[in-house]
Amino acid sequence: MFAVEDNTEDFMKITYTNGIMILTHHSMDYPGLNSNAYILRANTELEIPIKPVSIVKPKGFHHRNRENQLVPLCFTDKENPLEYFPAYRNSNCYVNCRIKLMIQICGCVPFIFDHIAEAFDIPHCELDGLQCIRKNLIYIGVAKDIQNKNFHCACGVPCEDVEYNGLPNSIPLMKANFS
Repeated sequence: MFAVEDNTEDFMKITYTNGIMILTHHSMDYPGLNSNAYILRANTELEIPIKPVSIVKPKGFHHRNRENQLVPLCFTDKENPLEYFPAYRNSNCYVNCRIKLMIQICGCVPFIFDHIAEAFDIPHCELDGLQCIRKNLIYIGVAKDIQNKNFHCACGVPCEDVEYNGLPNSIPLMKANFS
């Protein structure tokens, strides 16, 4: 990838930094906190060789959680407990929890989840709904397992997973003077 741009203000409008953010993730993952992020800065070349690592856990095994409940060691796509995602992935589980909390607290989802709103007939957030989400972000921003009297979110790991590790290399581009 190349970025050749003299006016870096356009980049800052998008990423709040001098460059474009690139996220690498599994095709069935919702890009988010677990995604690898790289910044392509102006006047640079960025190479990101990707090294996939396959992770396979034994299926059918269970363990006891902190509440002494018997739970699967890992989830297969057939055992997928997620309402809004067809494939069980760890990041999808936490996004699934966020969506459920947005609906529970604010009654809607923002337009970034348009495909889910359409498929499950969930209202899109108008301005008041977006304000509700912003006001309750501390509760909605689920990034770990939580349990309280109103909500439970426990995300396990998938039985089969692929991690994509990037090895970025950034090279400054030289300005050519063809006059």
